[in-house]
Amino acid sequence: MEKIRRIFKLGVKATLLLLEHFWVWLSCSRSDAKSLKSKPFPRYVLQKQTLTQGDYTFLNAIRNSHYGERCFIIGNGPSLTMEDLDKLVAEFTLASNKIYLAFDSTKWRPSLYSVEDSLVATNCHNEISRIDGCIKLFPSNMLPFIRRTRAHQFVKWIPPEKDNSPVRFFSRDLSGGLHWGSTVTYSLLQIAVHMGFKKIYLLGVDHIYIEPVTKASKNILVSQGERNHFHPGYRKPGETWHAPLLDTLERSYEFARDYCNSIGVKIFNASRRTALDIFPRIGLDDVLE
Repeated sequence: MEKIRRIFKLGVKATLLLLEHFWVWLSCSRSDAKSLKSKPFPRYVLQKQTLTQGDYTFLNAIRNSHYGERCFIIGNGPSLTMEDLDKLVAEFTLASNKIYLAFDSTKWRPSLYSVEDSLVATNCHNEISRIDGCIKLFPSNMLPFIRRTRAHQFVKWIPPEKDNSPVRFFSRDLSGGLHWGSTVTYSLLQIAVHMGFKKIYLLGVDHIYIEPVTKASKNILVSQGERNHFHPGYRKPGETWHAPLLDTLERSYEFARDYCNSIGVKIFNASRRTALDIFPRIGLDDVLE
């Protein structure tokens, strides 16, 4: 009888784990689900899909850890140069996605790294795992794609009520979660505010995209070698990527600007070349002098 009870308990735990994963899978946006339907089932399906006490302890530890300081959020646009990154070696910087392609050409390394795009996480999980020497913080919707390790911390992901929702929220305390904004830059802004930074400078956020003609689905594009990033090999021909919905991104940026202004946080765009005029422009050299 005792053996039967143990088997029953194991069965219940396995069922709950699968249901837990299924819930996280559903929390991905519908566009993510469409883009992944032809890909293998996530390799980390059996790892725990909820935050741990360690995650919350970490989030509490970094809260206001840089209160009153400045930081730089690094975009991956074509205007980003290795010379500018070298100037930021002593600064706190937050970066994302395939920024690791810069590592062979600069001494600079990010202070914090993140990714929230399921296609990037799926295609580049090996490269992401090899990044070291910095904080690595991911939204919990990346748990099916990025292995939980001692170096990987997670924060609760709060998706929109529906895809492309006009409603925005912004978190200044990540213990309550990280809100969707349709761009990882929006997430990095929330992380920076949680850490207490009062001046945030954007660099390499060009906000200009060349879209290929070929599409895998409505919002999934197939690269034809177009150049939208700082590195010529950033996106290879045939690689799928999410279409940038600029009006959706701009709505997020406007909300971030207004919210941050209301709490005394200033965001500036120090990108060398940019079409993003929502934030005040400032020269990088003027900031660093």
